Amino acid sequence: MKKKYESLFSCLVGLSILILLPAALLAVEPMALRELHVATDPSGATVFIDGKSKGRTPITITLPDARPHLLDITKNGYSNIRQTVIIPDGQKLPIDISLEAILGLALIKSTPENANVRINNIDRGKTPLLITDLPIGSYSVHISASGYLKKDLELILKDRIPVEVNAELISDAAGITVESSPAGASVIINGAVHGTTPCELPRIPDGECDIVVKLDGYAEYHQQIKLVAGESEEINITLNPLPALLKIVTSPLSAKVYINDKYKGESPITLEELVPGTYQIRIELKGYDLIERSVEIKRGDKSVEEFNLISNTGSLEITSEPSNVKVFIDGKWLGLTTAKADQTDKVSEILTLGGIPAGSHEVKFSAKGYYTKELTVDIERDQTVISHISLKRRFIPNCEVRTATEVYQGVLVLVDPEGNIKLEVNPGVMKVIDAAEVVSRKPLLIEVAN
Repeated sequence: MKKKYESLFSCLVGLSILILLPAALLAVEPMALRELHVATDPSGATVFIDGKSKGRTPITITLPDARPHLLDITKNGYSNIRQTVIIPDGQKLPIDISLEAILGLALIKSTPENANVRINNIDRGKTPLLITDLPIGSYSVHISASGYLKKDLELILKDRIPVEVNAELISDAAGITVESSPAGASVIINGAVHGTTPCELPRIPDGECDIVVKLDGYAEYHQQIKLVAGESEEINITLNPLPALLKIVTSPLSAKVYINDKYKGESPITLEELVPGTYQIRIELKGYDLIERSVEIKRGDKSVEEFNLISNTGSLEITSEPSNVKVFIDGKWLGLTTAKADQTDKVSEILTLGGIPAGSHEVKFSAKGYYTKELTVDIERDQTVISHISLKRRFIPNCEVRTATEVYQGVLVLVDPEGNIKLEVNPGVMKVIDAAEVVSRKPLLIEVAN
């Protein structure tokens, strides 16, 4: 303001002098120039005087008069400078101005958050990050996070209007989601166990991948896939149940095997393709106690069930007199006594009949020419009953001998070399007929049942 009044005072003094000076002298003295020198930091700003461009700083401008003039200084990225200047005649006015940069506003975000941010290779912090100190312009932004691919972006700040940058980071590994029916299966990738289904595995190295899904009782699932970093694969599988196998062994062998009351064959026996569940097993063998057992069969089982049968029978040892006696037990023929070697047939060898169920049994003995004999025998488990049987011979005439005066019928006992005949004519009564007396001899055709 002081300068303004000093300039005004100078003008008034000058005007007074002009009035007093002679006209001739005024024509000889020229007017002084008015110069404005403008410098800016940074340079290159455009200078306007009264709205007209005069050039770029640094610059010296001559003003046409000493009246007030409007000075405008502009530079892209910096705040405009506007002021009024008055330069008296013959004076120079230097103006040296530091331009104030316009700072942009930027919000840098990322998914996931907490990523590192570098702007023009300078670390600026982690996302989400608010930037308030960058002049307007173009910047390179580098965003990185552990486990993710790096991302480069361009940030352009044009003015004070906030700019938002959002970076979606891509994982540097592949992802796999594995589901199975039924669930709970182990997931093995490239030989390493990664959990049980259902499972989401976000970080599996990219490239060729061998996947195995295992669950007890089910067939293993195998698959090879090629994984790409940043991409996810979904695998949904149905596991195939393994059939079960059951082998049944008994001691002794050849016992009858029933599964759920259905006959399956004789032991040993192998049952394949069994579905999981509970099975009722029944083992039967004559002469042994029946055995029943419930067996739980799981998927893929390979089971062996052993049954040791317990005998429930005894035995019968028989000697007979005579030999060649047929033995029937409960109406069923079981054996025949035999004569001792090099002996008469009066007493037989021992006949052993085993496997007779414990309890009372009706035993019948019969031989041709003898009366049948029956008796009741009590058989005990694992015990032997010893019995000697004597059969009573039946008198059944089988021969007729004629003499001149008599006819004899009886049991032929002997014919000696001379032709003499010994005939049992009554039980225990013997008749010897001289060969000279015999007219004829013939067998009787009458058969008497045993």
